Amino acid sequence: MQPAFLKTLLILSLIAGLAAPASAAKEEDKSSAKSEKKQKSENSEKVQSNKTEKREKSAKEKNKTAVNYEMEGAMVKTGEQEVAGIIMRITPVSLSLELSSDTTGSTDMLFSMDENTEFKGKKSAKEFSMGDTVKVLYKQEYSEETGEKVILRTVVKSVTLVKAVQKGL
Repeated sequence: MQPAFLKTLLILSLIAGLAAPASAAKEEDKSSAKSEKKQKSENSEKVQSNKTEKREKSAKEKNKTAVNYEMEGAMVKTGEQEVAGIIMRITPVSLSLELSSDTTGSTDMLFSMDENTEFKGKKSAKEFSMGDTVKVLYKQEYSEETGEKVILRTVVKSVTLVKAVQKGL
């Protein structure tokens, strides 16, 4: 009886061994099909994002000074805002401003400046110092294509000196 039992056990294990790779192959086919679909969707998302970036660039280059202009289906809007803070870093083309700080950290903003930026209280960006308190009037270009505000560009219109940092302390 034992040899018959062993033969039966051997036959069943062989059948189970052959059946397992077949079911595993089916699962691999399913997972490879899923991964192919995933790759196709990722590729289409990349293509779509590249198209959107190209549209945004071309729209900006065509009409940098417009208040509102069409961007192939998406409206680009502009808005002006004013903030006050302390200069952390300033160059002829950029301004880093600390808006607030506390024991947990600080809130900073980085702005782009161009040749149209006005300076009030000092003649140029070079005359401002780290630590000066200023008011910054800036313009933002943004899109609300997906219902979410996406900032495309932020440019400083004017920098007004509120309080100069004391030097020599």
